Amino acid sequence: MKNFAIVFILCCTALVFSQEMPENMSTGNTPKQTCAQRKRMKLQRTAPTGSLWKGLQRMPRERRENAEIRLLLAEDASDGARQTARQIEELWNTSKFEQALSLCPELDKRTNDSPIAVLNAWQTTIPTDLSLWGDDVLVSGRDSVLTVALDIHRASGNLFAVIRYEGDGAWDSWSMNYSTDGGENWMETFYVYLPAGYFGDVDASVAGDYCHVGYSMGDAAYVSRFHVADGAYADYITGNWLWN
Repeated sequence: MKNFAIVFILCCTALVFSQEMPENMSTGNTPKQTCAQRKRMKLQRTAPTGSLWKGLQRMPRERRENAEIRLLLAEDASDGARQTARQIEELWNTSKFEQALSLCPELDKRTNDSPIAVLNAWQTTIPTDLSLWGDDVLVSGRDSVLTVALDIHRASGNLFAVIRYEGDGAWDSWSMNYSTDGGENWMETFYVYLPAGYFGDVDASVAGDYCHVGYSMGDAAYVSRFHVADGAYADYITGNWLWN
């Protein structure tokens, strides 16, 4: 049921934006996540058993400087939890990394083990190293790939690959990768950590000037979009997508 809901959302997106238009190169808006709620059967799952912040803690300094983060909380998160999440985002995105990490245990307490996702929008795209792969093209240098969703923006020829990865048993992840040269070279623009027990699926579809990505966490489905010109994470102008 979860997979059907996500596919349905993306199909609706494609119908609305079925006419591809020339890409507007502006990417100045601050990215935002939109949530689509729906009635469906719940997954059998357990609470996360590992620390989501380990991925942020392990980041080298240059990667930290390159990551603009957003924290995605469950729909029923308290105002206090959301305020703490915004504090962590502000500290991290102004290069106060240790101060941001020091607030993470407080956020854990305020969310009471409900799911949290960390969204990384890379300020500078991360190219895939192709040096060891001969004639085959490596889309992502990350390992433990589970699924790949591939689509094309036909007006420009740009390719998009949304890849889901298997994590350490506590956390899974997915990334946005794009190519402007017919798949010869690939770059990662976006990376998300999600709780494994709450992560259902991810899929993608190009429509209009954007590549739309649908995925689920807990009891909600989410849609994000990315500019077809450069794969950058883009804002929704008209507000939230709602599925009743």
